[in-house]
Amino acid sequence: MIDVSARRLISPRRDERLMIYLVVAVGASALGLISGELRLAMIATPFYVGIVLGLVRREPTPFGVRCTLESVRCIEGDEIHGRIDVDAPPGFAIELMVEGGSTALQAPPDQPWAWHVPIGVRRPVGVTFTIVAEHWGRHRLGALEVRLIDHGSLLARQAQVHTLPSITVLPSARHLDRLLPPAKPHATAGAHIATRRLGDGYDFAEIRDHHPGDRVRDLNWRATMRRGELQVNRRHPERSGDVVIMLDTLPDGLGGQSEVGLDLALRTGRAAWEVARAHLEANDRVGVAAEGIRTSWLPPTTGRRARYVVLEAVIDAFAPAREVRLGNTGIQHEVPPAALVVAISPLERVRTTKRLIALRKSGRTVAVVALDISELAAAADPRLRPEVTRLASLTFAERVADLRRRGVPVIEWHAGQDISRVVMLLDRVRGHRGRST
Repeated sequence: MIDVSARRLISPRRDERLMIYLVVAVGASALGLISGELRLAMIATPFYVGIVLGLVRREPTPFGVRCTLESVRCIEGDEIHGRIDVDAPPGFAIELMVEGGSTALQAPPDQPWAWHVPIGVRRPVGVTFTIVAEHWGRHRLGALEVRLIDHGSLLARQAQVHTLPSITVLPSARHLDRLLPPAKPHATAGAHIATRRLGDGYDFAEIRDHHPGDRVRDLNWRATMRRGELQVNRRHPERSGDVVIMLDTLPDGLGGQSEVGLDLALRTGRAAWEVARAHLEANDRVGVAAEGIRTSWLPPTTGRRARYVVLEAVIDAFAPAREVRLGNTGIQHEVPPAALVVAISPLERVRTTKRLIALRKSGRTVAVVALDISELAAAADPRLRPEVTRLASLTFAERVADLRRRGVPVIEWHAGQDISRVVMLLDRVRGHRGRST
């Protein structure tokens, strides 16, 4: 249960009717004086009276609000119920509305987020509302706008009295539960099949006699004292690896504010979560690097808690931002040298392709899941001219070809294709890494 409250003074400001009344009164008075017609001057009298009476209550008006939400976290498709309690002096009607929220949070058709409280209702008074979470992510619920209506007054009292909490929407159960097709082994998603090979790692394998060239740090002193000869520990090779998922959080070049940008963000986030879950299940260490609207870096991590940390990082990467930050974040220097970098991007920005090529040149293994933005744009706006989508498609194909020429494997993920294409990419990259080693 989330409970927040606020109190403030709402200062009155001039209503648009005041200028109309004043113009009519002054105009009628002037015409009466110029023409000498007393009847014209008398027309201005009620307007002057209305102006005087309408400006009587000019002091700031106290207003209190309390918002209660049953939760600020839910799953796609769920509903969150809340209540808003308001308190204002008698003699004012109250109009409430929620403005500026994310389009991913909607009100039911029969329960709009707008309320009217008549003058005669006792204060404080409460209203209930329902939030329908349509898309995953962290979304702004918006701000509570209030308007106090004093019938007969020529002063308006309207203000934004409170910013409502943000809502974190997790992917639906269908996306959370689907990891890999049932017949597909987890090894294809990055798991390393246990073998009897020996090498440098952390898992103990055996104790054997010391041979020339063995490292001093591998000596087992207890076994040496017991047997009277130098003994060394042998370990299984490291079976887990580092995986860094790179997210393009400026997918459409417009801050993700367009319909295409929202669709791309949803697809990118879901793909990232599927890739992360697959590798976490395989005991790999998974990190998240985001560049675009938000620039962030989560170092590779593993364990039970890593699932929640990585999911939060993916959601935060596409959370709304007030400003776009495109600075050089230095992520390239943070990525572990032996990490597999899986980038998910429509390749709309040259900066993105340059960063991927730089990672490849630095010795990292890089793979790209490329989303064709031209297909989504054509579906979002049928009026879009074919030449525009054709140009976008050619640009996309050129950047894909450039990455492939430079040794970066790319899988094109087209609209309507299943997430299994991402798993296929991991199969290909894993096989490539195995051959290269």
